[in-house]
Amino acid sequence: MTTDRLAIGVVIVLGLLWVPVMPAISEGGLYQYLQNVQSYLAPPITAVFLLGIFSSRVNARGALWGMAAGFVLGMTKLGSQAIFGSGKIENPALLAAIADFNFLYFSFWI
Repeated sequence: MTTDRLAIGVVIVLGLLWVPVMPAISEGGLYQYLQNVQSYLAPPITAVFLLGIFSSRVNARGALWGMAAGFVLGMTKLGSQAIFGSGKIENPALLAAIADFNFLYFSFWI
């Protein structure tokens, strides 16, 4: 019971800390922000699901690593999008270019 309350408290605090970051990512409003986040989380889940159905070589360890790598890549892009890009920090240029890369194209590459 104590662990549940602690976990809920941590999630609430992290959510409140994330609220000021949302406008930096959502240039097109809340809908654009939700599509951004979904496009970074859905591709690894979809890839693991489809590979699990169509390939007998996929095992639990590979699925876990695929999900973890996709999550890290997506959250790295989301974080860099909040900090770097045009109108924000533009140096180093590589991080600014990654941050400005369209989220739909990036979700394809994830």
